[in-house]
Amino acid sequence: MNKDTIKNIIIAVVLLLVIFGTYSFFFKKSPEEEAALVRETATPAESAVVREFLALLGTLNRLTLDTSIFGSPLFKSLRDESVELAPQTQGRENPFAPL
Repeated sequence: MNKDTIKNIIIAVVLLLVIFGTYSFFFKKSPEEEAALVRETATPAESAVVREFLALLGTLNRLTLDTSIFGSPLFKSLRDESVELAPQTQGRENPFAPL
């Protein structure tokens, strides 16, 4: 290997180390942030919210719907009175373009 090749390899390695060091410095999470991400116990406020959510979810499990209305003669006598809209011509593709 000649001197230019060795010089280029050393410059590339140093440059990669500088880039890695900069990335680690700016994007590394602090230990407090990392600890918050792996925390296993909830604070009392969080556990109260979780208990309230689970209680609300339990009330939804007990919810029943009366579907007998769909079999009633009054429901079956309902008519669909929707109106079909005719297709209309569209305007210009770009209304703000100059004429």
